[in-house]
Formats: sequence, C-alpha cells, structure tokens
Amino acid sequence: MLMKRSGHACSGQSQRGSSLVEVLVALLVLALGVMGMLSLQTRTLLEARATQARTHAVHLISDLQERMRTQRRLDPAPSVWDPSPYLVDWGAMPPMVDCYRSPCSALQLAGFDLQQWKLALAHLLPGGDARVFQSSVDPAQFGILIGWRLLPQPAPVEAPGTSASAHAPPSAPCREGLVCHLVYIRP
Repeated sequence: MLMKRSGHACSGQSQRGSSLVEVLVALLVLALGVMGMLSLQTRTLLEARATQARTHAVHLISDLQERMRTQRRLDPAPSVWDPSPYLVDWGAMPPMVDCYRSPCSALQLAGFDLQQWKLALAHLLPGGDARVFQSSVDPAQFGILIGWRLLPQPAPVEAPGTSASAHAPPSAPCREGLVCHLVYIRP
C-alpha cells in the first residue's frame, strides 16, 4: 500500500535552518553564562583586594601604636609625654631625618618613626595616606584614620586651607575617593 505525502512535509532544507537557530541560541546561552562567571570572578578579585588592603591597614595601625608605646617608654618623663610628633594630617610628611645614620633626639625619633610608617603605608596601600589626631574627649586616646583607593588613580588636588587640624577629630571621616579604616588607640 502506498501512502500519500501531504504538502506540509518538512524538507531537509528547513531542518538545517532550525538546527542553525538552535546552535545560535545555545551559543547565546553559553556566552551569557561565561559573562556571568567573569562578572563573579571580577567581583571576587575586587573583594579579595579590599580585604587585603584592610588587613594591611590593621597591621599598620598596630605598627604605629607599638612605635608610640616604645617612644613613650623611652621618654624619661612618661607622665608628661608629648604626642605631638605623631599628630599628622592627610598628605603631610614629617621632616626627613635619618636616625639610622646619626643619633636622634626623642622628638626626631618620633618624627622618623612617623616618616617610616607613612612611607610603608604609601607602599602597601594604593594611594595610601593617613591622618593621626588626638581625641577631643580623651587626650590619652588617638584616632588613626587610614585611607586608600581600591583601584590606583591619580590623587585629587586639594584646595589650600581645606584640611582640618591634626588635633581635632575629623569632620569628614574619610577623604573623597578613598576607602577608610578608623581606629582609636591608647599608646
């Protein structure tokens, strides 16, 4: 018995076209999946970098606290210890003194400590800078505010006279464009 074909039968040519569409859809789904994985990987790397920077900041704060404690122990009259050499504002650098090559006074040693600390800060954190200030509530307490950029960028130009005193708590906790970490310490 012979079967009659209807006029709506699929030809081989139309099947090849639908296979091409299926391949294109599969490639689109694959591309979206790969883009999603790349996005997730990028976010993970940025978070890892932020965590590493915060870890460096915590270690640097501990380092400065220990430098201040050592300086206080070396002072012949620790009850009247002068913390002013450690007070510094954003962008400020203590005078360059090399206590490795020549003897230094207690005041010069404190400046040298702060200089070495700020250089380490700039080396370890991209765009790293810090502000050390004395608490207005408790004069034995110091605030250390460390800031850095998540992605290296040129430092913004600050208008003259816009920075606050190193003796007052920060009016704005963090400079614009920086991620900051603030800790109060007692040396």
